[in-house]
Amino acid sequence: MFSVGVGVMLVQLTVSAADFSLFITSLIIIIFTSYTLAHLRLRTALATGLLLLAIFALIGLKIGSNPGSLLLSGVFLAVANLIGWATAYYAEKYRRRDFLQRKMLELESARSESLLLNVLPVPVAQRLKNGELIADSFEDVSILFADIVNFSAWSAQRPPETVLNFLNHVFSAFDELLTQYPAEKIKTIGDSYMVVAGAPQACVNHTAVLAEMALEMQRLMQTLTFEGERHFQLRIGLHTGPVVAGVIGNKKFIYDLWGDTVNIASRMESLGQPGRIQVTEAVYQRLKDDYDFEGRGMLFVKGRGEMQTHWLLRRADRSG
Repeated sequence: MFSVGVGVMLVQLTVSAADFSLFITSLIIIIFTSYTLAHLRLRTALATGLLLLAIFALIGLKIGSNPGSLLLSGVFLAVANLIGWATAYYAEKYRRRDFLQRKMLELESARSESLLLNVLPVPVAQRLKNGELIADSFEDVSILFADIVNFSAWSAQRPPETVLNFLNHVFSAFDELLTQYPAEKIKTIGDSYMVVAGAPQACVNHTAVLAEMALEMQRLMQTLTFEGERHFQLRIGLHTGPVVAGVIGNKKFIYDLWGDTVNIASRMESLGQPGRIQVTEAVYQRLKDDYDFEGRGMLFVKGRGEMQTHWLLRRADRSG
C-alpha cells in the first residue's frame, strides 16, 4: 500500500498547479487507505505521514502553488495525518490487547486440559470434553490394590508435613513406575493405591501387566528410603473380572470402577500379608504357566464366603 502511494506521488511531480487540488485529494485518500486498510503499525504510520507531508511540500513549492492555498491544503493534510495516526494508535492498541487475551485464553485452556488429563484417563477426558455421559461396562479387566503396612501407627507419631511428604514420595514413585505399563491409576484412598488394566482401553494381557507391576512395586518398596528410614512394606491384592466404570460428579469428578471384581481385589489386599501379593484363583489360572505361585488355601472373604487364594512369587524361569 505504501509503495502504491509513493508511486502516485511520483507521478504527481509532473502535475500542473491546476491539478494540485486533485493531488491533495489523492494524498488524503492514500493516507486513510494506508492507515485503515493496510493496518499500519504506529511507527510505520508516523513515518509514512511525515514522508507524505514532505513530498506534498516539495510538490507545492515546485509548481508554485498559491501560499494561502498551499497552507490550507497542508492543514487538511496534517489533520488527515493526525486522524490516521490516532486510528493507527488505537488499532494497534486493540490488536495487542486482543492478542494478549487470545494468548491468555490459550494458556488457560491448555492448563485446564492438562489438569483434566491428570485427573482422568486420556480417552475418558476426550469423551467428557465432547459432552458424552461416561458410563461403561467391561467384561474382563484386572484390578490391583496396594496398601502400606502399619501406615496408621507410623503416621500417628509424625507431624502432618512428614506424613504428606512420605505419601507423595511413595505414590510419585508408583506413578513413575506406572508409565511403563498399559494401566491406569484410578485413585488413592489414604495410603491405598488402586490400579486397573484393561479399562478404559483394552489390553489383552492385562492380568500379566498388573502381575509385573505388583512385583516391581514390591521390589521398589524394599529399596525405598524416607528420611533415613527403610523397611517399608506393602500388601498387594489382585483379581480379574467384569466391572462397571464411569465418571461421577459435576465439579470434582473422578473416573471410578464398581462391581464385585473391585471388592474382591480390595479384600485380597486387606486380607493379605506384609510384603506379599495375594491373588485369586482366577488370576492363578491365567498366570500359572508364566509365574511361580505359592498356595495359601481357602480364605473367608466377606460377601463371597470361602475362596481359594495364592501368593504370587515371581516370573517363572522355564529355560531349564
